[in-house]
Amino acid sequence: MSVFGNTIRSRRKAKDLTQQYVADRVGVMKGYICQLELATVDPPAPVKVRKLAKVLGLNKADLLLLAYVTKAPSEIRGILKRSVVGDAEGQGANDCHGDLEPL
Repeated sequence: MSVFGNTIRSRRKAKDLTQQYVADRVGVMKGYICQLELATVDPPAPVKVRKLAKVLGLNKADLLLLAYVTKAPSEIRGILKRSVVGDAEGQGANDCHGDLEPL
């Protein structure tokens, strides 16, 4: 998982929101939220990142930096991660099925 994905997932779970709820508010499919959390897709367009930040109650600028930090040169990535992420890296689980409802 990426720091961006970990941040989305941990904040979503802390706010007790489902992937479906977040997806509906952002205007994407539930599976896309899962893919973002697992970092199996590129970060969304900035407009979607800002919507994610609003739904999750995160700082828009910080979430944008997290979304695109992997696109920056390595020296800049290190600076950005230290200044924005702190110790958030490495949190979260590796599955997309935590909020599936029983049949």
